[in-house]
Amino acid sequence: IATSVVWDDPRKGVYDYTGHQRRTHSIMPEDKLADMQANFDYLVDNEKIMEGRAQLVPWEFLTHLVNHRTPIEERVWAAQRYLPKRTMYGECYRDVPYDTVMLETGSQQCKLQDKEYTLANLKDFGGVCAMQADYAARVGKSMGVPAEYVAGDVAIGGAGHAWVMWIELKNLTKTGINFSLESHGRFEGYESLKMYVGELRDPRSGKKITDRELELRLHTVGLDPVAKRQADLVMAVYPLLRERQKISVDEQVNFLEDVIKLSPGNESAWLTLAEIAGSGNLTKAHQRQMKRVLDGLFKTFANFPDFTWKVFDNLIQYEEENLKEQIRLYTQLLNLYVAAGRPDLACEARLMMTGYLIDADKQRDAVEGLAETIMAFPDEGRYVPRMLDRLELLCGMNPAFESNLIVFYKAFLPKVPTTRAGEATQYGIQMYERGIKRFEAANDTASANKYKAALAKLKGA
Repeated sequence: IATSVVWDDPRKGVYDYTGHQRRTHSIMPEDKLADMQANFDYLVDNEKIMEGRAQLVPWEFLTHLVNHRTPIEERVWAAQRYLPKRTMYGECYRDVPYDTVMLETGSQQCKLQDKEYTLANLKDFGGVCAMQADYAARVGKSMGVPAEYVAGDVAIGGAGHAWVMWIELKNLTKTGINFSLESHGRFEGYESLKMYVGELRDPRSGKKITDRELELRLHTVGLDPVAKRQADLVMAVYPLLRERQKISVDEQVNFLEDVIKLSPGNESAWLTLAEIAGSGNLTKAHQRQMKRVLDGLFKTFANFPDFTWKVFDNLIQYEEENLKEQIRLYTQLLNLYVAAGRPDLACEARLMMTGYLIDADKQRDAVEGLAETIMAFPDEGRYVPRMLDRLELLCGMNPAFESNLIVFYKAFLPKVPTTRAGEATQYGIQMYERGIKRFEAANDTASANKYKAALAKLKGA
């Protein structure tokens, strides 16, 4: 099944690493690349080293094993070298030497140039993080470890980054699977980059999905594969049922609640329920039911907070006339994100919550909330500028807040990370320039001159 749903259109879901080969100016061994049949045969022929993986692992997991063209001889090479280290194998990411010349020359000069792009040559000659992630992902697949190449944007500006993510199978029987989703190269040595979310290609559709989406989907399968598939089938036919049988709003909500009980992580059921709530078709009569739904949301996705952001704002629209309750719920959501160690989501929630506070005529709470979140996460270069825009706009509308804004900048600027690997960050430069502009507008010459000197030094770096 896994092979069929991945290879029905090889242009979509089969992992393509030719971009790495071109970037290193190396040679792809075209005549040796594996096709659909070779992927299937490799798992069957090597069942001894797979230890039941191809037989017992749900096909949704196996799609991450059969979605590549790595030549068979390279897979054998990888298995021979890494099989004894298969548990938490991802450290092999570091086995690819870092090609600093490739980085410094913008890939114009590479140690792999004019050599075959193979796993063995990657280990011998090296590359940058993209090659390290590619190597580790395909080594894992070769040993029967579902693995993927993942890439993401860094928090404080600069180039993107790539790492390997894999399914660590802890216990596997005919009746159950115990696993965790692990990564290497994401934070190890790169903690300052804050790569909370990465992207990969879905092996079935070829569409970009986040690693967090993958984590939720695999978790849902792992809990109960049959229930997950049943719920997917039910949701596939749901639009037809709704249309043909003219199901009322009450019946739709009850139906979707039943699907969620069957498979709590079913994204389609949650998204459809959120669509109904956001359309304004729910009334106070649904209040108790929707509170139950929201309680379920917080519990189900405590460890998978990304999905809550897709549905939360729509789900709370049943409280459209009760801003106080909507603000309370947003506070609960923000606390969930902080507890989950996700500043990125906490910043998004703060920005959205600011609008609700303004609508409730709580401008001071909005200003203080923005300032508090910015000070909590001063290194979130993807979000702080947006929150500052909102903060400055609110302060500009109320002269009483202007002096507080200067006090804020004096406390905030020292917390801003201004360098990365010894080089100035664009984020740090922008924040200093922003602060200087504010100090000058407030006639705070001493503070303005202090940061002008610091900015000159920073630009020199």
